[in-house]
Amino acid sequence: MEIQKQESGDNSRNIQINGNVSCGITYSEARQIALDIFNANCQKMTQEAVRVSEMRANEIVNDFTKKLFEEHPELSYKLQEPSIQYSTFSVIKNYVKTGDEDLKKRLLGMLIHRMGAKERSMEQIVLDEAIEVLPKLTQDQVDILSLILSCIHINHIINNIDKFKDFINNKIIAFYPVHTSDSSYSHLQYTGCCTLLSEGSTYKPLIEIIRNRYGGLFYKGFSLEILKQTFPNDFDKVKSITTICQQNPNLLQLNALNESVLDNVIKTHNIDNLSSQIKKYSKQNQMSDEELKSFLFETNPRMRELTEEWKGERSNIKSITLTSVGFAIAILNYNLKTKDNISLNWFI
Repeated sequence: MEIQKQESGDNSRNIQINGNVSCGITYSEARQIALDIFNANCQKMTQEAVRVSEMRANEIVNDFTKKLFEEHPELSYKLQEPSIQYSTFSVIKNYVKTGDEDLKKRLLGMLIHRMGAKERSMEQIVLDEAIEVLPKLTQDQVDILSLILSCIHINHIINNIDKFKDFINNKIIAFYPVHTSDSSYSHLQYTGCCTLLSEGSTYKPLIEIIRNRYGGLFYKGFSLEILKQTFPNDFDKVKSITTICQQNPNLLQLNALNESVLDNVIKTHNIDNLSSQIKKYSKQNQMSDEELKSFLFETNPRMRELTEEWKGERSNIKSITLTSVGFAIAILNYNLKTKDNISLNWFI
């Protein structure tokens, strides 16, 4: 039998195994570390306040430990790092203050992401700051950030009317607060979540943004006969880039979601010589602004309020641009509500 020799240096230990070994920490150890972090930093309070604080601390620690070991058990060892312990205390402390369930979910999501970030990376710095800022915002203010994210910054994959209606209802209006005020935007700017575009600068009207991105869903449609009359010499070529109309299945439309996609379709089918004619025909067959508005308002009546506020002279909703911290908070909130998985790294 071969004799194996194992040596170690000072302040180390030898481990002999027959199989796999894990050098992380256990579920109960992780839970206790998180509680110890809070207890070591907890200020003296009245007896009743201590009771409530301990109850809330146990609650969020239990939820955190469960979430950590369900989603990323490989990160548990990081609880021994000072920077993670500081962030963990911040999360527990801010939930203990309020007991707000929505805040707890957002804080825990942020903390799990923070544990996965590389130290001294831009992501880590942004997430640490977002953990401090998040408790200073109302749900409506957080939703405003996600609304701008969804309207302006995410390229949603939408290829039919049902998905578009879901987008309007669950990824736009779901983030549009019932009441907004100038103070909400001022506070978002004060906390470092956004800045205002330079004076006089705004995003395009919301109707124009929607048309530019998803215009292929708003064709009124045309028949084969009309297509032959419009392109008598190139009918077969143009027909090859048509599909069933989204708004009227008895008619046809060009098979492109927006002008950028249409350019690629034209190039792919080697009909560049017809490009200007096809683009002109595309615009002629789309809904007018009023028709598009009617369609949006029927999809969700609150789109009327949003489009009106977006173009309002005194509203800041069309003028705010997200900072890195604003993106982190907006993305976390967006993912929680929509169950999507948008990455912060796409935006910082």
